[in-house]
Amino acid sequence: MENTITLNKYIWIKKIDDDIYNIYNKKSKTNYQFRENEVNVILSMEKPVTMDELADINKSRMSKERLEKFVALIDRLGFLESSTIRSTNTLTSYKIGIGNPSKYINENNTFVKCFATLTPYVAVGIFCVALLTSVLTGTNLFELKGTFQFNAQNIIISVIILFVCTTIHEFAHAFFLIRYGMPVPEIGIMMIWFSPAAYADVSCLDFLDEKYKKVQVLMAGIYVHVFFAGLGLLLLSVFPGTVWLSAPLIALNIVFIITNVAFFINLDGYYLLTVLTDEPMLREKTVLFLRRAKNPPLRVDRDIMSRAVYFVIGFAMFAGIPALLLTGVSFLIGLISGFL
Repeated sequence: MENTITLNKYIWIKKIDDDIYNIYNKKSKTNYQFRENEVNVILSMEKPVTMDELADINKSRMSKERLEKFVALIDRLGFLESSTIRSTNTLTSYKIGIGNPSKYINENNTFVKCFATLTPYVAVGIFCVALLTSVLTGTNLFELKGTFQFNAQNIIISVIILFVCTTIHEFAHAFFLIRYGMPVPEIGIMMIWFSPAAYADVSCLDFLDEKYKKVQVLMAGIYVHVFFAGLGLLLLSVFPGTVWLSAPLIALNIVFIITNVAFFINLDGYYLLTVLTDEPMLREKTVLFLRRAKNPPLRVDRDIMSRAVYFVIGFAMFAGIPALLLTGVSFLIGLISGFL
């Protein structure tokens, strides 16, 4: 009996342009783009079919020889029930998908349009107003450590603020990307080194043509932290008695801004740099450059500007990351000693 070909349950397809479709593999957490003719061939595999039956169904779309190669390709991509799909989850990084926002909202959604348009201006505006208010009221941020009490209640509040801010950070990335016409096929909860956090799959960012739009999507999370840091500073300046709320709002969001802007960490700042320099896989190229690899698997530019970028990235990776870790450890020690 001839083997049958069947599309697996992990595949989600969305049309994003006249002839372009996005296909998301929920198992491998990967996005692909195909043309309408190829998508129609893929959809003809929703029910089990043999290769001969598939060739007959799609005889107006592909020759049998080309069809066999195409089936082999999508099998390697993990589209078929017979495919071997390697999960992206590991012991220290585990993702649990909750929903697919692109099923319910698109670029014409009023909330998405308003959010993507207004967020940069509102965030910067609130922060500037907060800075001006703090100057006028004589608010001293360096006195926060002495006024904030490290008790169980305040620590719980800080953890809640941390989770809320990071969740809105991820939704901001998602809303900006959807506003620019690209799908966000999954949002959910992930565990990073056993610490819970929200996540949004914005890997379709790579399919955006305009650099400005890519930058805005990557900046979306930073805008959120600028807004909340400004809100915390405004609360502290106007209502000094709210230090239990304003202190963690300010401190946590300033930390988020610094870590997300730091280009030597694999967060938003790093991806911003790859977009601005038109250098994908910048970290890997930097390592190959520093190792002076003779036959690197990636193309490593050797012009003066590229070498300068690789050197700066490499220095920041080897000096900046330990510096941040030491700063974090010293902060935790101070936190624990203050709590005790």
